[in-house]
Amino acid sequence: IVIDWKAWGEAVTIRRRRRKLSQAELADQIGISRNFVSMIERGVTIPSYAIVMSLCAALDVIEPEYQTTEEGET
Repeated sequence: IVIDWKAWGEAVTIRRRRRKLSQAELADQIGISRNFVSMIERGVTIPSYAIVMSLCAALDVIEPEYQTTEEGET
């Protein structure tokens, strides 16, 4: 599975700012640290599926786009 975590993190940043939430407020809302929100937004870490779903729900953002591998697997 290939996911562009940097692009998805940028989408999270945009949605968070549109909702006028700080990283700390978003972190408190979904139960992670502000530093981890920052790392997700910069695309330097891969969040668990549960955190991705929490972010999607909190920010009304779509799941990251899953691209197929060369073998055709997703």
